[in-house]
Amino acid sequence: MEIVKIVAVAVLSCVLVRIVVPYRSELALLIQLGAVIVMLSCIASTVIAVMAQTKKLSALMSFESGYLSLLLRAMIVALSCGVAAELCSDSGNGAIRFCVELAGRVSLLMMAFPLITVLAKLALKLAGAKE
Repeated sequence: MEIVKIVAVAVLSCVLVRIVVPYRSELALLIQLGAVIVMLSCIASTVIAVMAQTKKLSALMSFESGYLSLLLRAMIVALSCGVAAELCSDSGNGAIRFCVELAGRVSLLMMAFPLITVLAKLALKLAGAKE
């Protein structure tokens, strides 16, 4: 159970941060960063399993697999930017947090353009307009 490992690392790192902050506050960010790396490595195997299940689902439902993989990539971008933004916020770097969030939003917008194009063509086709 990966979730048990993740919860244990999270609780342990929070306790360590609380203990270390009064004595060596500069180590708190390193402890948090280490915990995030350990937790993300635990999550990586689950993400691989989710991608495999998505491929099976897309084959079963005869969807074009590009759309489901696009959804997964968008989720990964959103989650990784969220984690990075929180780390920046915890370290007191609001400007860097803003840049990370902006980069994530722009990336998601760029990833959505192929889907928006397909939807626009479908809308034009349904409206009877020429492409």
